[in-house]
Amino acid sequence: MHLIYTSNAIDTKKAEQLKVINKPIFLRKKILFILITTVIVTIGLMFGAILNVFALENPDNIQHQDKQMIQIHVKPGDSLWSVAKSYAPREMDIRYFISKIKEENQLQNSNIIIGQILLIPTGEL
Repeated sequence: MHLIYTSNAIDTKKAEQLKVINKPIFLRKKILFILITTVIVTIGLMFGAILNVFALENPDNIQHQDKQMIQIHVKPGDSLWSVAKSYAPREMDIRYFISKIKEENQLQNSNIIIGQILLIPTGEL
């Protein structure tokens, strides 16, 4: 029995030494994991920023930016007709101006809701 106890004492001592030795390895793995994760997130953010730049260079977006627009907030009692009548140039047909407002705001119909933001063309149409 005495030899088994001594053997266990030696094994326990070796196990404690191994814990001390393995601790720096664990810390290195943890730091390496954090570093790799940081690099992956940074690359993802850079890729997203590059995609955003290319999206802004889309000819449709450039054409849209050249147009002069104002933003309005839909108020209670507003309709697309009343908004168009308020902002349409004098010589322009209201129905044509409504179609332009719907086109700019990607509206499928003439329904608008209170608080909605509408882009109203003010330059050449």
